Amino acid sequence: MKAQELLSLLASGLEAAAHAHTASNLGDRRTYLGMSDLARGLTCPRAVVARKLNGEPTSLSLETLLQLRRGHWLEYGVEEALTAAGQKFISQLEISIEHNGVPIKAHLDLLIFDEEAKAVTVIELKSVGRLRDHVYGSHEAQLYGQLGLLHRYWSQAVFANNVFVKGSSLPACSEYCSFSELASRQLGVQLPKDADSVSIHGFVLTVAPQSAKAFGPYAPNDEVLKVLFQTGAGLWSHMEEIRSGRADLGQVAYQQGFDPLCDWCGHNRDCPKFQGDSHPALEPELSALADLKAARSRLEEEIKEREEQLKAIAAIMGKSGQWISGNRYRFKVSRMPGRATIDQHLLKSSLGQLKQVDENQLDSLLSSAQKISRPFERLQLSPIH
Repeated sequence: MKAQELLSLLASGLEAAAHAHTASNLGDRRTYLGMSDLARGLTCPRAVVARKLNGEPTSLSLETLLQLRRGHWLEYGVEEALTAAGQKFISQLEISIEHNGVPIKAHLDLLIFDEEAKAVTVIELKSVGRLRDHVYGSHEAQLYGQLGLLHRYWSQAVFANNVFVKGSSLPACSEYCSFSELASRQLGVQLPKDADSVSIHGFVLTVAPQSAKAFGPYAPNDEVLKVLFQTGAGLWSHMEEIRSGRADLGQVAYQQGFDPLCDWCGHNRDCPKFQGDSHPALEPELSALADLKAARSRLEEEIKEREEQLKAIAAIMGKSGQWISGNRYRFKVSRMPGRATIDQHLLKSSLGQLKQVDENQLDSLLSSAQKISRPFERLQLSPIH
């Protein structure tokens, strides 16, 4: 077997595994709206409607397939950690409802139980290449939706889970039931039949190759759930109109501003956001630039990783702040002061407390203190799917 044959085998296997996972855990996603669809629909309804009507692209690169499957591998690792810690949990819980004629399903990655405290913690797992200081709004909305459904439909027979619970001899709940019944049948956990008697919170757990970060806690929020339901109604209406021939995809609203998910959208080829002149002769230049940008990104990641390794070595040696020499190079780890910046919102709030300054004066003061750099040109490169 040649190297390329091995990579092709891996790609085909990952694609088959992805299809099998979707079929067994998510079913036919064209027949309902998932909570991730509702969250994505807040910013780009077109992307959701196009995916529901046309499906995902059939040909994906090995890199994309690995990134998509990374999240599922992460779930197994986290489940293994919780099991080793003796924690009671359920994975891949399904909540299936119909709201004003719109079928909606949420699939919760993990739910951790504290029977004594009468508490349930929902974990939404996200696999990322690097950690960010802030959580994506769509991830927050997705978790808010899950928490909202769990709280609102707690006592109704809308919960199901066919995943075998590790360490449990109890049968899986193979039919829809209330949440307290499901917890009792699968884990032997006794919870109140009233959601208001339970502490329900959630976290978005982002995991990078070398670290992790939890955002939260979040609590059920009826207002956010209401917005998500309204979004779902709009998405479902668009889908029905397009299926009946009364409308087309071009009439669905799309993301106007910058959104990193646009580069990953499998339906951006004819998106109105990117409409302009077509010049296929420029493809070699564009492709070369894209390769260089990818190479720079990989190089920056490698530089950061090596720097962190040397910082750790210096700390272990107790030599922080001192020069450490090799044969041709030396290095030193120094603690530098943070960069001084002005938080305009904090400054405006502080000045506003002086009472003598009104709102117009505050805006004028901030405007006069701003230093605006010279205009510049920015080149944006986006892949076409």
